[in-house]
Amino acid sequence: MGDEEKGEIEGAFMTLGGIVALGAIGFLLYRNRENIPSGIGQIPIGMLTFIANVMPFAMLLYGFSGDIINQEFRLSIPSIAAVGSVFVFGIITQLIAKSNGTDLSAQDSTGTLWCTIPGLESAESPYFPTAVMSTCIVAFYYLCWAWSTGSKSSNILLATFGTILALQVVTFGFGECFASYQAPYGSSLLIILMPILLGAAIGSISFAATGQQSRYNPFNIPLSSPSAAIPTCPNGGSPLNGVCPNTGGSGHSQQVQGGGDENTFVAELYKNGQLVTDSISS
Repeated sequence: MGDEEKGEIEGAFMTLGGIVALGAIGFLLYRNRENIPSGIGQIPIGMLTFIANVMPFAMLLYGFSGDIINQEFRLSIPSIAAVGSVFVFGIITQLIAKSNGTDLSAQDSTGTLWCTIPGLESAESPYFPTAVMSTCIVAFYYLCWAWSTGSKSSNILLATFGTILALQVVTFGFGECFASYQAPYGSSLLIILMPILLGAAIGSISFAATGQQSRYNPFNIPLSSPSAAIPTCPNGGSPLNGVCPNTGGSGHSQQVQGGGDENTFVAELYKNGQLVTDSISS
């Protein structure tokens, strides 16, 4: 086992260990809540609530933000797929629910947990949480890339995304979000199972649509974006129309015509519009 692979495994165990440790601390605080000053016992719950609320939204925006910063089209592919799927499935399921006489009036969302993606409440499906579907789309897109390229970070990604999804589902249940959805075929399990399966399928299809081209590989981002690289001239200036401006009375350089070394160049110097190369050489 190489050092890099060993480090990846250790990182995965450290991440999972940290999550377990936080859970243990929260459990101990809950058991001893009567002996804890008011407010302190709510800190672990507040942290978990914050993660459950923010992570799905952050995963969705990560792609758009990354491409804006890098000035390229790469990381936003799963984000576009997720947002598009939210609208498509939201509109279709709303039409189905309306045709079945389902009340689509807005649900009370004044609690501490977000049952939907902030800003996309109007496109929310009445049958399943699109926030869970969005998380699975982004997660499976990156996992497919990691598995196809043999990335050693796939185990860490799987553990991380799995933890985020599990936390999202748990808080979804404790936040009484199930009451806001119509259980398909009368099964509450399908409220969570449907978005997970749809997200996995859409994320995999989005990955397949890239054709595994390296320019779309989210793990192969260059250190600096090509669009951000600005060429400079030897004198420190910037080229004009791809040509460095003349300085110090020097003219243009041209390649020697005819035989000789193809990499040899001759500089022609001008002064007051007169060629002075001959006078210098003589």
